[in-house]
Amino acid sequence: QRQIFADNTKISGTNAETYSARPRYSEHHTGLAADLADTALQCTLIDCFADTSAGKWLAEHSWKYGYILRYPKDGEKITGYTYEPWHFRYIGKEAAAAYHTRGAHTYEEFLEVEPMPHYEDE
Repeated sequence: QRQIFADNTKISGTNAETYSARPRYSEHHTGLAADLADTALQCTLIDCFADTSAGKWLAEHSWKYGYILRYPKDGEKITGYTYEPWHFRYIGKEAAAAYHTRGAHTYEEFLEVEPMPHYEDE
């Protein structure tokens, strides 16, 4: 994560924080998040993944297996991250069903917490 964030910061400066987590802040470190791709590796880690058959299936069915799309379209002001149609987080089947039933747009809204804060200087 340290190298990924450093590389992205070189490319995008502070804007990198909208699509790349600082070291120790990635949801992947929890073991509950995964970046998914289709078997043909079409649109891997880019927005067009949402338009692939795998992306469409995940968007429609992932909640049945306990997963949610973590960084939805138009959710950046709440999640702190740009749209990532490949990034899913496991929250458990019961919670994911409630998330789906309520029509929650972001995990923060589902939990009824404040939008993602900016990093505090370390």
